[in-house]
Amino acid sequence: IISAHTISKCHGLREIATQGQVYQVHADSWSSSYEELMKMRTRGVSQASTFNGFCEKHDAELFSAVENHPFTGTAEQVFLLMYRTICKELFLKRTQMRQSEQLRFIEAAKVGASPDEMSPTALGNLYEAGVELGVDDLLKDKAKMDQWLLSKAFGHIEACIIRCGTKPDLVCSGYY
Repeated sequence: IISAHTISKCHGLREIATQGQVYQVHADSWSSSYEELMKMRTRGVSQASTFNGFCEKHDAELFSAVENHPFTGTAEQVFLLMYRTICKELFLKRTQMRQSEQLRFIEAAKVGASPDEMSPTALGNLYEAGVELGVDDLLKDKAKMDQWLLSKAFGHIEACIIRCGTKPDLVCSGYY
């Protein structure tokens, strides 16, 4: 398993980097203000927009069209960018689920109880339900995209590509 990029390192991140660094939002969920919550920090191009989602062989094979060729907005390239983004979001949501379970263990240990004896708060229940719904939605969308990928049916994703006269200072990939 390697650190896979959601945004192409070769045809995205390197193009906006300054001395090998890019700015990336660093969300801190424990912050007390919006300014602290959404701080920007610099990251090396090799570490920015990564997640541990694919092995090196399959990452290289699957995403060759976006990693080894300039972005021209083909249906395959658009599909692959979306596919990689959904895989990252699913990875992050599953991480949230594990962290939620770990928080119960920590809270239980603080009071000398077993996690099963702890009653989650209403907010905790709501948070966990939201994360589970997010995982369910992502699994459904990923299953559809898995089928399209296998059949090379790349035309199911609609995109709006905005062409700029010069290289933009920002690149992103998201799923909502």
